[in-house]
Amino acid sequence: MSVEQIQAYFLYLVKERQLAWASCRLYLNAIRFLFIQVLQQPFDIPIVHPKRKQQIPELLTRSEVGRLINSCSNLKHHTMLLTCYGCRLRVSELINLKIRHIDGERQLLRVQQGKGATRDLIGALAVNHV
Repeated sequence: MSVEQIQAYFLYLVKERQLAWASCRLYLNAIRFLFIQVLQQPFDIPIVHPKRKQQIPELLTRSEVGRLINSCSNLKHHTMLLTCYGCRLRVSELINLKIRHIDGERQLLRVQQGKGATRDLIGALAVNHV
């Protein structure tokens, strides 16, 4: 197998079969195993791979958010939705929220187990306009 053939094969995987780079990496590791373990040859073939596409999350409109929150008839769930949306909490942060984390005087929430422990105090937003 030549370098050109291997590079053409990966180009085929990406363009024709439309495989993601994570899938192509499986093929690359199999070929690397073939070269190093079976053929006992060095494998230093540069493979150009596509970058991951950045997907922008789909945002809801204000009316969609309002319909979503107002469709919840359970008071507990309604309050959780309002808190999560109004304070921009992640679900994991919301479920770890305790009464002692609420600072009513300063209108702040203490988030102790945020992602990467980066968020500590979060200002509570007015959500009555939803």
